Amino acid sequence: MAETDNVTAVAELLIDDGRWEELRRLGLSAPAFFGLSAPALLVRWLEAVVEAGHPCTSREDVDTRAVICVAAIAEGSAGLPDRRAAESMAIAAAAGVEPHPFALHGLGLLAAYEGHYDEELELMSQAVRAAECHTRYTRWTMRAIWLDAHLRVHGYEDSEELIEEVLRECRDHPDTHLTARLCAAGTAIGLHRDLERGLRLLGADVPEQVTATYTGAWLRVHTAIALTDLDPGAGISVAADAARTSDRAGSPYALHGSVVTLAMLAARTGRLDAARRLGAHAEAFPEWQTRANLAWVRADTVAALTDAGIPTPLPPARLARRELFALIAELEATS
Repeated sequence: MAETDNVTAVAELLIDDGRWEELRRLGLSAPAFFGLSAPALLVRWLEAVVEAGHPCTSREDVDTRAVICVAAIAEGSAGLPDRRAAESMAIAAAAGVEPHPFALHGLGLLAAYEGHYDEELELMSQAVRAAECHTRYTRWTMRAIWLDAHLRVHGYEDSEELIEEVLRECRDHPDTHLTARLCAAGTAIGLHRDLERGLRLLGADVPEQVTATYTGAWLRVHTAIALTDLDPGAGISVAADAARTSDRAGSPYALHGSVVTLAMLAARTGRLDAARRLGAHAEAFPEWQTRANLAWVRADTVAALTDAGIPTPLPPARLARRELFALIAELEATS
C-alpha cells in the first residue's frame, strides 16, 4: 500500500507539471505491479500521456497503447481496450516494428469474451512469439495466458503434461505463477464446469504479495465458484473476500465477477432475496454480463430464482457501493 501511495503521489505531480515523458517511463515500468494492483491508476497515467500528444518514438507509442489496453481490461473499461489495442497494432504495422504482446493479448481476451476461442488462440500464439524480445515477466505471462486459450479450444484431454510444463516455467515469479494457475483452472471451472479439477489446479497456497491484486481477486472468484457443490457457504466467504479485494484494486470487472458468483451461491443456499438483488445489480452492467466466461454461473442463478417463482429476467437495479457491500457483509455473516 505504501508503494502504491508513493508512486501515485509522484505520478500526480508529473501530471500536474505536464512532465509527460517521465510519466510515460513511470507507466511503462509499472504494468507488472500497477496493472494487477491498481489498473485504474495505470490507465489514468498513460491516458494522460496519450491525450497530451507528447512526441515519442513509434516504439513508445506502440507500447503505451498496449499497456493501456491490458490495464483497461483489468479495470473493466468498455471500448477503450479495443481502441488502444487496434491503435497499437496499426502504429506498429505502419512503423515496421514488432507489435507489443499486450496488444495481441488484449485483442485475444476481447475475442474470448465473445466466445471466439479459435481467434483468441491464434492471437495468443502471436503474443507468445512477440514476447520473445521482452522481459521474462512478459514472456511467462503470455505463455500462461496462451495455456488458457489452448485449453478452451482443445480441452484437458492429453493436456496434463502441458499444464505442468507451463506451471514449472512460471514458478519463479509469484504473479505469473498465480496467473498460470488461474489459466489452468479457469476453463475447467468457467467453461466445462469441472469444479473438482479446477479446485485442484487452483491449489491452496497464495503468495502474500499477490493477495490484494486483480489476479488475487480472480483467484478467489474461481475458488468460490469451484466450491459451489462442495461447500457453497464457504464459497460465499471466499467470494465476499474477492469483492473486497476487487474494490481495493480498483477493478469494477473483477468486482462484477464476485457479485455474479455471490448471486449464484446465495441462490444455492436459499438466500433468494440476496440472490435477486445481487443478480439485478449485475444486470446493470450489460458490457460484462454478456461475456461468455461466467455463463453457467449466471444461468444457475436465473434457474434457481425462476424455480422459486421470482420473475426473470431480472430488471437491472444498480446498488450504491455502500448498499452493495452492506448486502455482501450480511450475506457473509449468515453463511
